Amino acid sequence: MTGGDNSGDGDDRLAEHIVAALAPCQYEGLISRHTVDAICRSDCGALPAAITSLFGFECQLGQEKPAADFLVRIGAEPGEWSALDVAGRDDAVWRGVATLLRTRARPRSPLAALLKNIWLEYDFIDPADPATTLNVFFGTDKIARGADTKWAMDLAAMLRGERLSAACRQAMKRLVAALPQAARVFQIGVMCARPRTPLRVCVIGPELDEVCSFLSAARWSGALPRVVDTLNHFAPVIDHVALDLDILDDGRIGTKLGIELYQAPGADIGPQFVELISRLAAGKFCVPQKATGLLAWGGITHERRHRNLWPAALMVRRALRGGGESSTFCRWLHHIKIVIDGHAPPAAKAYLAVGHVFLADSAIRDLLRRTTEETGAHQLVRHMQS
Repeated sequence: MTGGDNSGDGDDRLAEHIVAALAPCQYEGLISRHTVDAICRSDCGALPAAITSLFGFECQLGQEKPAADFLVRIGAEPGEWSALDVAGRDDAVWRGVATLLRTRARPRSPLAALLKNIWLEYDFIDPADPATTLNVFFGTDKIARGADTKWAMDLAAMLRGERLSAACRQAMKRLVAALPQAARVFQIGVMCARPRTPLRVCVIGPELDEVCSFLSAARWSGALPRVVDTLNHFAPVIDHVALDLDILDDGRIGTKLGIELYQAPGADIGPQFVELISRLAAGKFCVPQKATGLLAWGGITHERRHRNLWPAALMVRRALRGGGESSTFCRWLHHIKIVIDGHAPPAAKAYLAVGHVFLADSAIRDLLRRTTEETGAHQLVRHMQS
């Protein structure tokens, strides 16, 4: 959910949008105010708000500590690419990002068509410390079965600052050749913040009954029965999945696997959503206070209720649109990831999304009704806390 062209947001910092979007805090057990403040004070909070129409948080659900990493998408709306200012950012990661932006901006650059977006992921190792580290993902819809992967591997090498091995490149070709007919690689991640880490490859679109055959064809070396158990546990409450695999420098596919669980988009806390949270708790993937926070996360925040916190540029944009709508931030659960890694117990992460949109009063009333009406969520919370 986005608000279209970001023109006019140039004077806002991303921290201002985070504060406004999270104003009605009812999920302290999921993301603490201390964590939010640390994110706002960090390098990512200082980024210009005009670079994005979607940002979010990554939360470990099996840990009681209410900390989070921060993610921001760039490039989905007009003007976001050019709004990313890398001036004064001179570490190795930002030099790679700067090279990507220059290459994409060249006349007739193929990257303009191949790249959908990039994501910046800030790892907050210690929320008490405003120093953060950065990973970079790039999104594409051009890598289906049999597609050329050279450009993507060259781009990953550019971001990493060193050439990828021949074995790594060959493994990528093998993985793409093994894709099911309707599946595609939709993101490739360079985990710059984590030393000696592999290339992260994210695949979306496989049917549930295609997952294990794909993993076998891609030469994933993990335990397939654990994948089957996970899919069977969540299949009744999800609509589709994505898979996150790691390609090591020697060409092997690492044993770590992320299974991203998606439900069809919706603003209401419906029975399927509540059942998903219930299954996370029942499977010991999620501690009770995180489950409570997930149920409270979805909703909206609009300018009239929190006018003193509202970013000035968004108020200007509302006035330029004629004043018949309100500037509104929407919050929703983007997806859940189950991480399987060797013999360790599976772990779960929640990816929480925030987007901006201009809404008429009738749409605001409808969204507020759908996110606050009784759906069994309160009873579930009381059961899990008992």
